[in-house]
Amino acid sequence: MRFFSILAFLCASISASFLEEPIMMELDEPALSPADPQESMELLRHLNFSNLVYGGRQARPGQFPQQAFLLLDDIAVVEFSPAVTLNRNTKLAKIATDDSKLLRIRKSYVTGYGTVTETPLPRISSVLLWSEITLFSPSECRQKWRNRAVINDKQICAGANKKGTGKGDSGGPIQVLFNKKLWQVGLTSFGPANPYDSEHNQDRFPTVFTRVSSYCDFLRNSTNGAFSCTNTG
Repeated sequence: MRFFSILAFLCASISASFLEEPIMMELDEPALSPADPQESMELLRHLNFSNLVYGGRQARPGQFPQQAFLLLDDIAVVEFSPAVTLNRNTKLAKIATDDSKLLRIRKSYVTGYGTVTETPLPRISSVLLWSEITLFSPSECRQKWRNRAVINDKQICAGANKKGTGKGDSGGPIQVLFNKKLWQVGLTSFGPANPYDSEHNQDRFPTVFTRVSSYCDFLRNSTNGAFSCTNTG
């Protein structure tokens, strides 16, 4: 059986030195330190991936006040080599063809090994952590980001006061619980650039996630049909 993982392409391309080296993936027991990483065979990105700045000029976020950060189609697929061994802590993700019911659930969960503090100095976690955060509606998401970023229908937002994702969590999942099953609704893409806001104010400046249900065709085609989205029932 072939095993694949989805992740944010911006994160993957940096990790792979722009595709010149294999990506190393870590699959671990939740309460243990990272184990020996898996090596990927191939990285497939979405053809429309873009991290340009709105208005046609490439720039750092916030460099020009009249422009907004734009990061679209931030998703990629990697295949594991050797294949992953499934166990009680490593299971296959479920992605819905239609996530409309799932996105009405306010309670969501993020996981990762990213930073646990940003100030005064960033500090990463040596164990897998999770946090419960609030999933915002599209209108709430756009209102919170205002003119600082362009948010489209293929993105979702979530965050909470003093809780959320940090640097190093990019590409990780956001999930919701529906009918006693966890469903992945997004991939961590980007968040507030200000370290203080990232650590304390993700209820006001939430993380933006790639909405994975928008890419069911891409996921199926990239895995040659090995993966497909499913109905929530």
